[in-house]
Amino acid sequence: REPSGLFMKSISVYRKSCITLLVFQYLQGFRAKQILLALFLIFIQYPIAMQAQTLNTVQNVDLARYAGTWYEIGRFPHSFEKSLNRVSATYEIKDNGKIKVLNVGYSKTDSTKKKEITGTAWVPNSQEPGKIKVQFFWPFAGDYWVIHIDEAYTEAVVGSPGLDYLWILSRNTEMAETDYQRLLQVAADAGFDTKRVERVKQK
Repeated sequence: REPSGLFMKSISVYRKSCITLLVFQYLQGFRAKQILLALFLIFIQYPIAMQAQTLNTVQNVDLARYAGTWYEIGRFPHSFEKSLNRVSATYEIKDNGKIKVLNVGYSKTDSTKKKEITGTAWVPNSQEPGKIKVQFFWPFAGDYWVIHIDEAYTEAVVGSPGLDYLWILSRNTEMAETDYQRLLQVAADAGFDTKRVERVKQK
């Protein structure tokens, strides 16, 4: 007899609860604020998993061509970049096949102050090359899904399956307004609220 759908859902919830408890126990040595952040990041993955099925990514990504520097032209505002202009991301393929990520930005109030962070990216499933994982702080990794890239690899639209992160990227620090509006429409067609997008100053 096949198990009922309700039974399988119960098993799934039980497994997630066990994982959450284990992570909580592991993080007991951390400060309370860090524990709450960890639990928050775990729980928000549940609704994101439901939404992820509706976000389509590109079918092919040549990582060798994707490597190099990309400049942010537009993005959803979020805490870790809110004070930065002239933001760029540089990707370098490592010997083990993973990708080194270097994000650089400059303070909006003092253009001489540079902030940078290094992380690692990888493709979990080679059959879905547009769905990339990026990790800056272990053990957490974020979804970096490529929903558009042109044939020349000069422009890209990247977002998260929960529709809460979005970037419009270019190989150049400037983008024609017509191209920018076209990429906004790509994002809107994918389900993103493009009214939230802010332009990023590159000069």
